[in-house]
Amino acid sequence: MTEKQVFTGRTRARRPKRSVLVTDRVARWVISLGGIGSIAAVSMVGLFLLYVVIPLFRPPQVPQIGGFAVGEATSRVAAAGVDEHRSMSWSLHRDGTIDLRRLDDGRILSRREVPAAGRLTCWSVDPSSGACALGYADGSIRMGTLAFQSSYLSREEVPADVAELAAGAAATLGEGMVQRTPEDQFRLLQLALAMGDSLPVGGAPLVLVDRSEGSRGTVFAALDASGVLHVNEVRTRTNLLTGEVTTTSQGGRLDLAAAGLLPASGIEPAYLLLTGLGDNVMLGWTDGRLLRLDTADITAPALAEDLDLVPEAGRRLTAMTYLLGKSSLICGDDLGRVRVWFRVRDAEPGRVDGSSLVLAHTLGQHDGTSAVTSLAASQRSRLVAAGFADG
Repeated sequence: MTEKQVFTGRTRARRPKRSVLVTDRVARWVISLGGIGSIAAVSMVGLFLLYVVIPLFRPPQVPQIGGFAVGEATSRVAAAGVDEHRSMSWSLHRDGTIDLRRLDDGRILSRREVPAAGRLTCWSVDPSSGACALGYADGSIRMGTLAFQSSYLSREEVPADVAELAAGAAATLGEGMVQRTPEDQFRLLQLALAMGDSLPVGGAPLVLVDRSEGSRGTVFAALDASGVLHVNEVRTRTNLLTGEVTTTSQGGRLDLAAAGLLPASGIEPAYLLLTGLGDNVMLGWTDGRLLRLDTADITAPALAEDLDLVPEAGRRLTAMTYLLGKSSLICGDDLGRVRVWFRVRDAEPGRVDGSSLVLAHTLGQHDGTSAVTSLAASQRSRLVAAGFADG
């Protein structure tokens, strides 16, 4: 049985209402504009990424922002550092003095000395942490820090002329610099030097030293003038009652001369580098020779490898340092080459530590005639800067 349709007297319209047509047209325009906008947004992202990537394919440029003369001080600089805001620099000189300078005009803000500066013979400073190790003529070593420290001052704590500085401007305050930040804070930047007690290492003057914060704590390696390599682990203990800090060191030594590892020419090594874990010591000579010593057992250093980083006859090794992490060794020579070496497992059988140092990368060669004179590794990435003899 079907339901009977009843006629109500009203007929249904066969065409949609005008409001429905208008709404439908507006919806179509909105959808079309949204799609076009999405395509445009994605295209803009692609264009932005292209804009960022294009400079990577262009040759590098190093524009000179400024410069100042430092006179004879350049020949005496042993190590240098710059604060993260690039407003000041410190330079440690071979006579044990430290100059603190403004970078905008080169003016010296302060000059101080490390402990027992007159007996200083070697040094090692980590530019990222400021941790340093200083070796002396009496065969002792001092550990400490040489780094910039920041603090913030209120408006009432700074002089009136400093309080009126524009945002981003800086002024000298005592032996430091104060800068007004965009957040209307006054940031005071100062150089802090803190050295520990003298630790006896050997009886001969120390000639090379390096330190690392390894898995065992602070480890240092030092070579003395008699050809003995010392590798020690440093431990500090604080008396909870008196607050007195006691520093001790223990480790081993390797007489390179007695082991027949020193060259017959009598030329001393020019570089000593300790890996980040403290398990290897690299000794480098200017003729390209490199001794890799295994120090995993700190009480018994042993020869792991003897190789030539610059095998070309008559060529010299002119610079050597570590990349970030202190595992990849980067070297420069008088052919203008910058090359990276690192250890691989079981490259050659019979190694003491089961690994070999291999040439991993050749980052480039300048012109074949200008020697690499200095290398500086970034403390945040795998970036490295190389300086050459032609300036």
